[in-house]
Amino acid sequence: MTNAIANHFFLKGNPKRSDLMLILSNHDITFRTKEIIYRAILKKRYPDLWKEHSRDVKKLKDIAEYRNMLAHWGSIPPPFGADLSKVDYVTLYDIGKPEEPRQITKQSHNAKLKELLHLCGVTREIMNAIERRHPASKRLSKRRFKEMLKVYAEA
Repeated sequence: MTNAIANHFFLKGNPKRSDLMLILSNHDITFRTKEIIYRAILKKRYPDLWKEHSRDVKKLKDIAEYRNMLAHWGSIPPPFGADLSKVDYVTLYDIGKPEEPRQITKQSHNAKLKELLHLCGVTREIMNAIERRHPASKRLSKRRFKEMLKVYAEA
């Protein structure tokens, strides 16, 4: 997603593209913020790509929420004495709402991973399409930078 955003503004090899990638890769810029920018650019500048891939792009939010759940929720061990070779799930709970645990099975987790791999492929396809449409002379002028900020603000 970050590469697709950078491809919108600069060709590969342009030092300014590297600078933009450095900014976008900063952990202070959340995945949600990058997703908003990505969606806004696709909707406004590449409506054909948005029309073709919007259903998949909208799933990015779900994947991010799933990732955050895995990263930040607590886990509950299986019941004492359970045969661990037969346990095919993990129980997670939101630390803010421990009374609502959620079981994640291997099957549901594998389905999420499969969906993530599909979204990675779609994102790469979009990134390549943006790069192919990028005229060699295009660079991020003050006008285009202000335009980028306006697109982000409208999202």
